[in-house]
Amino acid sequence: MKYSKYQSPISIKEVGILVIGYNRPELLEKRLLELKNCGAMNLYVSIDGGSESHTPKMEELKVFANRLFDNIQIQHHKENLGLVKHITSEITRVLTIHKYVIVVEDDIKISSKFCINVINGLTQLKINNVNGIVSGYSPIFRRKLHNYWRKTHVCYFWGWACSQETWRFYDFNLLNHSLDQELSKSKAWSKLNAYQRKFWLSRFHSVQINPLSTWDYQFIYISFVNNFTNLAPIFSITGNEGFNDPRSVHNQGIQPKNIKNSHLNEGDLRKIVKNSRWFRIIDMDHYFQGLKIKIKIESKKLFKRQPLQYP
Repeated sequence: MKYSKYQSPISIKEVGILVIGYNRPELLEKRLLELKNCGAMNLYVSIDGGSESHTPKMEELKVFANRLFDNIQIQHHKENLGLVKHITSEITRVLTIHKYVIVVEDDIKISSKFCINVINGLTQLKINNVNGIVSGYSPIFRRKLHNYWRKTHVCYFWGWACSQETWRFYDFNLLNHSLDQELSKSKAWSKLNAYQRKFWLSRFHSVQINPLSTWDYQFIYISFVNNFTNLAPIFSITGNEGFNDPRSVHNQGIQPKNIKNSHLNEGDLRKIVKNSRWFRIIDMDHYFQGLKIKIKIESKKLFKRQPLQYP
């Protein structure tokens, strides 16, 4: 496909890659090595503060990281900002420097083609002139089959990316928002069934009351209200190693059986699959938050189709 000057593919040089860490130097080291394997540039490492994170092992890791990358900036906060303020302020900071940001937390395992694939997804959003995020996560893990992008109104934040334009809508404090009224105007929200609306609305009300409890539900709310078009792969290119770790904030339980970190898809992501029942099957799947949906694998014929071209 040929791009016009208004549709040129996004270069990795335009993207800042933000790695979020706290007190897990062994996981942070894994992510840095994976990003090096991805050909990452413009790397920003932000480590939240507090006595727990200022350890000799973390200092050794910072020295290792500076040797591993030529273009890396490491910020180790003196005080503990907390999850919400840490992540959101650092994303904002990187997006004052770059047009796009890729965000990887220290417990998020990435495939060898994660960076190039996510940047490809950002390019698809740019070509179609829509706001949204690009996620690397899917609840389905298949290593070898062809992979395609799918569109979803829900956001998955286990390895993801967005633009300056998309992030400007974000606000973790929903106190001054009339949730029901704003959602009632959303086309994306109107497509949900009663159970799905109840599921999400309860979470939106929860973070409205306690905005520092988490930051991602607020983004999902903004996504619905603004009818974002988010992209996620059919087969996951990211996993999560943070389960069953007492240092984790939200993933302290046992790792779900269907999260297979060794089965990340390593292929190049192709164009968006249209008219596929994949969208209906897995758009609202948040099994790791207690919602269980049976997933049936479609015929392999789907993955033998030629990539669809944009107009």
